[in-house]
Amino acid sequence: MSYHRSAHDVAGAFDRGAQGLAMSLGTVLIEQRMVRQADRQAANVIRARTAKLVYDRVFAEEMAAQRAEAVRAEQAERAERFRIQRAMAALAAKRARG
Repeated sequence: MSYHRSAHDVAGAFDRGAQGLAMSLGTVLIEQRMVRQADRQAANVIRARTAKLVYDRVFAEEMAAQRAEAVRAEQAERAERFRIQRAMAALAAKRARG
């Protein structure tokens, strides 16, 4: 145990203890800040990946809808051609019979 010879020695001893506590508290706060920052970064990565998944899903649904519409249009065109061919064949048969 050290003996204090003046008020300055007493204040210095108190300051050293307070500085130690402040440094310990500062270290804990810095560690907590780093943990929060890591959590924020991880959350940002998760949000970005989720947004990409959602975008890809919506894009795939849109492409599927466009392909389905193109198939329906092609089938409608084919049906119309066959209808016209049947009508022309019926008209040709009617003319051939007289």
